[in-house]
Amino acid sequence: NFKDSCNQLQKTQDIMKALNQQSVDHQKLFRNISCGRISTSPATSNIDKSPDPFILDTLAKYQASMTEMETHARQLILEIQATHSRVVQSLAESEIAKNSFLQLKDKAELFLGQLQVESIKQSPSTSSSSSPYFSHSAS
Repeated sequence: NFKDSCNQLQKTQDIMKALNQQSVDHQKLFRNISCGRISTSPATSNIDKSPDPFILDTLAKYQASMTEMETHARQLILEIQATHSRVVQSLAESEIAKNSFLQLKDKAELFLGQLQVESIKQSPSTSSSSSPYFSHSAS
């Protein structure tokens, strides 16, 4: 069902948004923890005060991936909605064409029936005396 598919895609998009937000929150939390750990360390003079760049880079890549997936899910939803609209329009047009065809068919059958009735009225009778195709002469 189309509505079920749209609902599932919407749920997927919502999940992707939530995951993206969690990624942002985790990145902020990690920065806070890293900065807090470094600032409370007794040997602060020998420790670089910035968080581990590898972990931050990994979190940033994860966040970018999640954002890309969210964008892709949103694009899929838009494509599905556009396709659904075209399908609904095509169905409506084919229903109109079907009804037109049925009307023409009914008219053609009616016209054919009228022609058959007129043909029967105008056809010669079955007796040979009234038929113009038979000669009355006896040879």
